[in-house]
Amino acid sequence: MQKQQRGFTLIEFVVVIIILGILAVVAAPKFINLKSDALIANLNGLQGALKSANTLVYSKAILAGLEKLEPGSVTLNGNAVSTTVGYITPLGTNVALVLDGSFEVMVGANDTITADWGLFNVPGGKSM
Repeated sequence: MQKQQRGFTLIEFVVVIIILGILAVVAAPKFINLKSDALIANLNGLQGALKSANTLVYSKAILAGLEKLEPGSVTLNGNAVSTTVGYITPLGTNVALVLDGSFEVMVGANDTITADWGLFNVPGGKSM
């Protein structure tokens, strides 16, 4: 009677290592791209918050009868926010006033910031 062997042969072990290597090569790009996906999600969240704030400012301008003024101003959370035809005037200071977050208005586009977000007024930029 022969003894039964237990365990893996060297061939089986090498095949498993090769299969795991192939799976790692296929799956790695999906996990490496997580940083850019997180950044895109964060920017989409900021875009949604800014759209909501713009709608709120426009609603306040309509209620005050200021939706046709250029320039105008509404008070939001005790702060005067400048408006253009009822909507938020696209300036860094206005964005910092209407959104709840850590913002820093930058002087140059390449400035180093210490806040969560940096706001830069584009020279000659167009209104919303």
